[in-house]
Amino acid sequence: MNKPHPLHGPNRLKLGVFSTNADGGLAITDVPERWTANWQDNVTAAQIADRAGLEFMLPIARWRGFGGRNKVREWSFETFTWAAALAVATEQIGLFMTVHVRLVHPLYAAKALATVDHISQGRAGLNIVCGWNPKEFGMFGTPLVEKGYDQAAEWIEILEKLYASAEPLDYEGTYYRLKEAVSRPASLQVPRPVTMNAAFGG
Repeated sequence: MNKPHPLHGPNRLKLGVFSTNADGGLAITDVPERWTANWQDNVTAAQIADRAGLEFMLPIARWRGFGGRNKVREWSFETFTWAAALAVATEQIGLFMTVHVRLVHPLYAAKALATVDHISQGRAGLNIVCGWNPKEFGMFGTPLVEKGYDQAAEWIEILEKLYASAEPLDYEGTYYRLKEAVSRPASLQVPRPVTMNAAFGG
């Protein structure tokens, strides 16, 4: 039997670490000791937070970064892979993945998210971002949609239906059309892993 997700624990105030997967973290600075986001530092930070009893690690999803002298946040680890690897290096902390709805198909996300949930024994979490940086989206040749939250509603509905359905799923929506879609295994968390929408995620 899996333990409840750390965000469902007894602490009324939930504490976590944000943005360690990207250079600079939350600080845009030139100081020599700026966060470089190398892999071993990510592992060490996660293990320290894990031992301290913090509830979660939350990455940002960056593709292009902001440029400038330091090419701020151009260096960043992809969040599904990052979370899967940290799940093996930690024992109790929740591990979020940040996903841009417009860039990641829900069928792929369902499989990747469930994979991390199994590796972490039910500690996976999902941060859904409905829009962000048009230049980053331009790298993919994908424009922002006018009603990003409507697309996200379809996206999460598909995710939950894929996990709940014992049979191949047909889906006909405004933004997605799926034919005989399956995604196994389902996540350990039901109906899906813990989900959030971080500030400015729209």
